[in-house]
Amino acid sequence: MARHTFIILILWFVSTPILAAEGSLSAEQLVQNTMPSIVAIRAETATGTSSGTGFIVDSSGVIVTNLHVIEGARRVAVKLHSGEQYTNVMISSFDEGRDLVVIRIPGFELPALKLGNSNDVKVGATVYAIGNPLGLEESVTKGIVSSVRVQDNGTKIIQTDSAVSPGNSGGPLINEIGQVIGVVTFKIRGGENLNFAIPANYALALLGFETLMSLDDLAQELRKENVSLFSTDSENRDNGLSGKWTSLTNHSLVLSLQVDGDSLYGKGTDGDTNMSWDLKAEPDGSYSGVTRRAWESGYGYCNDVLETKIVSFTQKRIEGRMKFYVRPESQRQKVKAAKNCGKSLPQQWVEFIWVRLAE
Repeated sequence: MARHTFIILILWFVSTPILAAEGSLSAEQLVQNTMPSIVAIRAETATGTSSGTGFIVDSSGVIVTNLHVIEGARRVAVKLHSGEQYTNVMISSFDEGRDLVVIRIPGFELPALKLGNSNDVKVGATVYAIGNPLGLEESVTKGIVSSVRVQDNGTKIIQTDSAVSPGNSGGPLINEIGQVIGVVTFKIRGGENLNFAIPANYALALLGFETLMSLDDLAQELRKENVSLFSTDSENRDNGLSGKWTSLTNHSLVLSLQVDGDSLYGKGTDGDTNMSWDLKAEPDGSYSGVTRRAWESGYGYCNDVLETKIVSFTQKRIEGRMKFYVRPESQRQKVKAAKNCGKSLPQQWVEFIWVRLAE
């Protein structure tokens, strides 16, 4: 009997995987355990649809995601890993400053993830981001915690090199034991592997507040002026590209930009020239698209379309380039270009810098 017991112990030891750290899971185990709790979110706004990610934190249908994923939505649909879809969505609580929202669907016995203590996050720890980048549902990337930073408003933020793209917003950043330690929220566009997540403790705190409201109620709340008592009028409280800008490279240009999901729209004037922008987010974080101009050449009205790319930005500065006509050298070239709306001229990339105008 003792010999049989010894053999059984040997077989158990050989067949049992050795974990890298106490309580940690293999990548395969972690993904298998986590994936059923990931949801895809689609939001219908007045100008189109946007997509994002969320994750279930309670089996009754409580879901955490980014506020910007559903902000301005007239309708929201939630798709579970099983393929089930819910359109009866209510808002449980939200934190505008930290871009978090807790929503509810009428679920039952749903697989839920556990929120870890994000105060214990260590730089260098292995993490996984799971979400729906660019509509590619249930994609997984692996990385490390690059840093834990504190923003100007005092909010902590987790920096990671785990790759994310538009559509990952609201998805979980998971540690090696399968706990959520962050909510993926944004990346620095134009920066390589500069991705960020809101610590899970902020989401955990929101779960203690519940005042069910509709999407219309949420929109009304967000329209209210919400200024921090610790802010000053001179501080920039805008959290995106939307707003008014002027050019450092062309002082007569004034423009207004509006972000809508993965799209960036704009209108502006450059002297007597009317301009509009229609750009889309790229996987590398840049924006690409076109600039349309309507202008008077002296020989009639002209319309042209110029290839445009935004390569990097902050809340106060945008840098990019536009494929513009080369300036004609001779008077003959100038006249010809004026007559054919510049079509006779070659094009070259011209750099531009826009800075935010004070409201």
